[in-house]
Amino acid sequence: MKLTLLILVLVSLAPAQSPAASGNGVERPVGWWSDLMVSPRVPLTKVMSEPEVWRGRTIQFEITMNENIPHPGGLFTVLQSSHHVAFAVWAEESPLWRKDVFDSPLRTVFAAKGSEAEKALRRAPRYGRLNVTARVVEVLGARPWLLVTSTAPLDGAFDDASLASIIKAFRLKELRRYEAAAEQFARSARPSWPKSAQRVALAEEGRCLVDAGREAEGALKLVAALAIEDDPSLRAELASARRKERPTSRQSPNNPAKSNSRAPVETAIPASPSAVPPAPHAPESRPVS
Repeated sequence: MKLTLLILVLVSLAPAQSPAASGNGVERPVGWWSDLMVSPRVPLTKVMSEPEVWRGRTIQFEITMNENIPHPGGLFTVLQSSHHVAFAVWAEESPLWRKDVFDSPLRTVFAAKGSEAEKALRRAPRYGRLNVTARVVEVLGARPWLLVTSTAPLDGAFDDASLASIIKAFRLKELRRYEAAAEQFARSARPSWPKSAQRVALAEEGRCLVDAGREAEGALKLVAALAIEDDPSLRAELASARRKERPTSRQSPNNPAKSNSRAPVETAIPASPSAVPPAPHAPESRPVS
């Protein structure tokens, strides 16, 4: 009797809870049970690196679409080809300009035949970006086998032209053509790219500018990359770049023609006025007798 009364009290209290919007705009009740109704958001690369941790759990992550592929088969999976369709995807944070990453999408992503998830994945173009909810059904061959239950499209995407452009930028950097590489990195980045890729392009442009002797300009790009995502190692590079920044003038009073000066470029930490040597005094003009 007491248990029945307790259940009735809990049921009567449930509608009185204030609603809160979930990530997809659907209102859900708020209470001690709220967190149980939301799937955790985990980078797909993390799930791929430790699949056993996530076995049996429903999670959310972002992907870049590759293509619909033949079912990989397997006698020991519940995700049989008779009821499921397979897809190859990249993790949202994958550096697709690297050939080894580009050639190795995750090929164990599935959707039930006839489901809305299958239709959405089939409609998605190559490089299309999606937010995905999926369950880690199994771990086979050290890979997570994921059953997608829902998707939501995301704005922006990579494209072949921009990927070719950033690959060229890395090649120029390998050849130590730092100024040309910096310009190429600047042309490659797109506002529609994932934030992680934008950050890489800005950071690489900054590094190339520093290596080209344009430390102040490079520092500005490193600051922009840090604004997207903080990174202790990148902060160390920024500090090093600022230490290398050249004074606004290195002109010698005795030899003004030999000047190594550059046009001053403002950084987040302006140079101290005492670091700038005083300009040489012009010789006094004397009347010719």
